[in-house]
Amino acid sequence: MATGLKRQRTNCQIDTYLQTSRDTFYPRSRRREAIKNSILHPFSNLLRRIPLHRTVDDLAKGPFGVPWTWIPAEVVEVGSSKGAYPFAANGPRHEVNVDGFWVAASEIPILSGQSLEAAEETLSQTPPPDGGLLRLPTESEWVRITSQTSIKPLPFAWTSDEFHTSRWGSPRDGRPWTEARCGKQAPIPEGSSIPRTAVTLRRDGIHRIFPSGGMDSVDALQIPVLIPDAEKDQSPPLHPLPSLPPSNHRRILEEVISFLFFGGAAMSIALYNSPDYALSQPVNILLGGLFVSFASGLFWRPSRPVISLPLSTDEESE
Repeated sequence: MATGLKRQRTNCQIDTYLQTSRDTFYPRSRRREAIKNSILHPFSNLLRRIPLHRTVDDLAKGPFGVPWTWIPAEVVEVGSSKGAYPFAANGPRHEVNVDGFWVAASEIPILSGQSLEAAEETLSQTPPPDGGLLRLPTESEWVRITSQTSIKPLPFAWTSDEFHTSRWGSPRDGRPWTEARCGKQAPIPEGSSIPRTAVTLRRDGIHRIFPSGGMDSVDALQIPVLIPDAEKDQSPPLHPLPSLPPSNHRRILEEVISFLFFGGAAMSIALYNSPDYALSQPVNILLGGLFVSFASGLFWRPSRPVISLPLSTDEESE
């Protein structure tokens, strides 16, 4: 009986909060579960220190007068681990240590419909709270935003990252990948500027794209973030990925040996089934093997391992 009354009292507290709360940032079911845990386990928030929702009331001054939500720090994975040729430029998949930041809980009306340059000009002219920095999110920050909120970069959203043909040389601290911060990573075509990366949400997560409309497109979602430490945000990255992938000589040798092995097996099968054709058309059999090899590389190759963050000094000493 006492248990039933306690459950009923808890449900009443939750319903009362949901009726009076203006926080529509999270889905109702998710907010209800979080509130229930806070009521039944009052010390859980002291252990995790992850708020359900924060607003500009928590800041000294709220930019643009819209609600802002705190995204806690966490290590995320960025990039693709697929080994097929079409996914090569989107790899390697690697861990990124994203610091905590604030994100606008809704699109800023003044930024809606603006081009990338116009939106960034507006952000640069808006004074942030002391020591903070207003800018567009990075790709890794978008991974955190979509995992913690209902905000989705649809149809796409610009980032603060400059576009690169691969991910080698990218920072792993969650901050923007720019030439000014990370150094030049690849030759830029003469007479052109470095394009910016946009992201979109697909079934398997965040994907970087470069929209056909270019940097003047006004279809992008403009959701800014507020970085608490502007100085750290502009400092050189810690532990970036190597600018070039490691040597693949051994892997190439293994694939050549595998091709020779399976090519020999195909020739043996052909000799067994049709010796006259095999002896008269060996080139066709080899070309068929090459085609199968290329097709398998185009659609399937073994997944590449995720590159982990290096151990910190404290962890290494242990």
